[in-house]
Amino acid sequence: MPARFYCKNIGGRTAELDEAESHHVQHVLRLSVGDEVELFDGSGASASASVANVSRNRVDLTVNNLRESGALSRARLIVAAAPPRGDRLKSMVEKLTEIGVDDFIPLRTVRSVVDPRQSKLEKLRTTVIGAMKQSGRNHLMKIHEATDFSVALRTAAAERQIISLAHPGDIARTATETEQRDTLLLIGPEGGFTREEVLQASDYGATRISWPEGILRIETATVVFAGLLISRMYQTR
Repeated sequence: MPARFYCKNIGGRTAELDEAESHHVQHVLRLSVGDEVELFDGSGASASASVANVSRNRVDLTVNNLRESGALSRARLIVAAAPPRGDRLKSMVEKLTEIGVDDFIPLRTVRSVVDPRQSKLEKLRTTVIGAMKQSGRNHLMKIHEATDFSVALRTAAAERQIISLAHPGDIARTATETEQRDTLLLIGPEGGFTREEVLQASDYGATRISWPEGILRIETATVVFAGLLISRMYQTR
């Protein structure tokens, strides 16, 4: 399979890679003129292409076969999660990209301990592109700015999204049901959501979801519940 590269503009007969992708072509894979590659633009379109010119910090390509993007055949899934510490956040973003999550929001809660700044968010966006290249996904997962819990709830309500809150407890339900509407999945920090936050989410109509086999770490819960919700979306489309 040809190597895959992210390129925003692939609709014409030619395309140009940005500096980071050009570096990967030249200094990591050491491709040369005539080599075949695969391009994707992040909106769902992809194309086969060939290297036309290699110069300092720039690679030009000839676009051979454009495959237009199609709309998603399911509702969107937005994951808002309190970021875990260290490399666990990067790994979590990789997995969310691979399974098809559409948006990721770093969530600020009362018990949050990590608040990623702009430089960290830019690194996460690079992580998303790397995961797309590896997994074959063509739709870009958008990384949002860090957002307060209350703001995430208000936005979801205004956009008529289904709200699912991951929170253990006797009255919670497992994530087995959803509709064909965009869904916001809320994942709390290591200490969990506070009682006040749970009540606030309930006021916005959130459904509590839980895992039947104990309490999951942030990155585990995020991937598990996101996978369950996406699977359910495909089953009910």
